[in-house]
Amino acid sequence: LTPQPNFPAPPIVTRAQWGANEALRKPGQSYNSVVEKLIIHHTVTPNNPSDPAAVVNSVYEYDVAGVYIDICYHFLIDAQGRIYEGRWARDYPAGTPHTGENGAHQSVQGAATLGHNPNTISVAMLGTFTNVLPTPAAMNSLVTVLAWKCARWGIDPLAATPYVDTDNVRQVFPDIIGHRSVVPTICPGDPIISRLSSIRAAADARRDRGTNRREPRDDRIA
Repeated sequence: LTPQPNFPAPPIVTRAQWGANEALRKPGQSYNSVVEKLIIHHTVTPNNPSDPAAVVNSVYEYDVAGVYIDICYHFLIDAQGRIYEGRWARDYPAGTPHTGENGAHQSVQGAATLGHNPNTISVAMLGTFTNVLPTPAAMNSLVTVLAWKCARWGIDPLAATPYVDTDNVRQVFPDIIGHRSVVPTICPGDPIISRLSSIRAAADARRDRGTNRREPRDDRIA
């Protein structure tokens, strides 16, 4: 599909706003000039915490304490539907949307999906959703992020296309998937997996309309 670079960006809680300590972040970011897949995760943290920004910070601190240079995910979504900037891409000029991209329209590469990090974007639901669905507000924001990124990168939310993983294995799978589709894991949980078709359809409808306005029919994802 034709990319829509002017598709409206949603409100984003920036790294500065959620209190990221940039001194913890390590160098070595890489960037992708193409995005082919959008991958849904959950963070396996408490559901609906009283201070979700603190939980985002805890995920960040856990990741950088290990082998990762930064938080693994591109975006995270809390129970109220707030969307948090994940991995650092650049220092944005004032008033510029925090897109997860550098100034050359290249997406910063994340680290959330083993073997499938190049040319993908990871969106994490803040919580543990093995047996419960995220809130309607969170699910709505998930569709918001997916529609935005599909539009921006010319991805068809309903398509399944080839992808070459880091072992140089060619696979064909949907362009919007759950983590477990490509890595042996329960992430992001059965309730989200069971609604992937509806999530894709809602993202496609918004991308096609050229707006991220929520419609009543989007309730089918909740």
